Amino acid sequence: MRAGEGGDCPGAPAGGEAAGAPARPDGGAGKSPGTAAAPPGTPGVPEGKAAVPAGSALAPGGRTDAPSGAAEGSGGSAGEPSPAAGEPGAPSPPQARERGFWRIMLWASVLGVALPAAMLASSLYLFVTGQRFGALPEGDRLRRAEASPLYRDGAFRNPGPRTEPGGAGERLARLARAYGPGSRKAPAEALPARATDLGALPEGSLVWLGHSAFVLRLGGVTLLADPAGASGSALPWLVRSFRGTGIYPAEALPAIDLLLVSHDHPDHLDLAAALALRDRTGAALCGLGTGAHLERWGYAPGRILEGEWWDSFAVGGLTVTLVPALHGSGRGVRRDQALWTGFAIEGGGRRVFYGGDSGYGPHFGEIGRRLGPFDIGMVGVGQYDFAWPEAMMTPEQGFRAALELRLRRLVPVHLGRFGMAAHPWDEPLERAFAAARAERRLRLVTPLIGETVMLEDETALYMPWWRGIP
Repeated sequence: MRAGEGGDCPGAPAGGEAAGAPARPDGGAGKSPGTAAAPPGTPGVPEGKAAVPAGSALAPGGRTDAPSGAAEGSGGSAGEPSPAAGEPGAPSPPQARERGFWRIMLWASVLGVALPAAMLASSLYLFVTGQRFGALPEGDRLRRAEASPLYRDGAFRNPGPRTEPGGAGERLARLARAYGPGSRKAPAEALPARATDLGALPEGSLVWLGHSAFVLRLGGVTLLADPAGASGSALPWLVRSFRGTGIYPAEALPAIDLLLVSHDHPDHLDLAAALALRDRTGAALCGLGTGAHLERWGYAPGRILEGEWWDSFAVGGLTVTLVPALHGSGRGVRRDQALWTGFAIEGGGRRVFYGGDSGYGPHFGEIGRRLGPFDIGMVGVGQYDFAWPEAMMTPEQGFRAALELRLRRLVPVHLGRFGMAAHPWDEPLERAFAAARAERRLRLVTPLIGETVMLEDETALYMPWWRGIP
């Protein structure tokens, strides 16, 4: 209620005139308790206006019947009177407090979501752009990749039509098998291995290091292919290596004359291994674009050899030819920016084949006709899955490819170190063993990790070491 308005005001002196009271015959205003007319000449009060006693609720600076604890003069900006309680647009103190509370909660919620999201996005950006994911080709390397007939629509492509995986029923069955009870994606015990001095390998020998990695001594050259590490993934806590398979860490390997990299997937190009080998490697040979990773990791550009299929390179006493494969590449968000490949290696009067990762296709027959026969070959027959039927082979497909390659002996690889597909860890070995018994034209070689295989010894027998390991 504003000064000068009528109304009862408990505790105010009686005898005041109320505005709006019935007029007296003499024209004076009616009396109202609690309001008194100001005597003529009262300072600061115009003649005829009601005087407001000091301390009254209507006096300037006086109190209304606000709840205890409310601040005096609160609710308005400096120099402007606040709307009195009860006037339109003037919230009551409880309403004002409630509105303030919800404003605070709204900003707290926004900050509580926005700040963690910004921190997560920044961390993810730094992680993805970190050296673990390597680098994309650029400059002359990119222009050379774009000039390749295998590079189309911004990426490298496999030749031929794309096949689709099996139907929904097959997918569900494979998932149930992979993740159901007793899936056995990893062995329950450490795998056996043999300690060998890799720096003193005899000429014409090779040593399998698990998965697809091997050391070859041929033509006076020490060659290492596709170094693996403790994880088969760019995310180090995923796809951990089996127990017992890490007895040859990269820092313990001897000096390497030639490093072969079939493609840039982390199970074939481990960052820690690449860094440990950097200053002990003479040259690295890989498909177009893959050298971008090595260069970012400190390999001198002059020591990186890159090519496309059917290109040949002479390194020491070896001639190495890049050969076709059906697969893919990529360590980060963008896929297939580097060319995947296999290798035909010739030196010291011997021929060795390494296929990298590949699905089955007519390229094996072409390689066999152009560059075969081979004394021995490493062919990937593990980590096959319904989700990538054209990127990896089953053991039976691997045997068919080995015959078309004209291999004398087959070392099944891409197994024995990581569980990356739905099948049990030892299934590829069992199926390869069964295929070898059915196909007498091809001898199966299944060494322990670290066991030396002599290329000229075509009669050596290898036991099924995986049996009996749960």
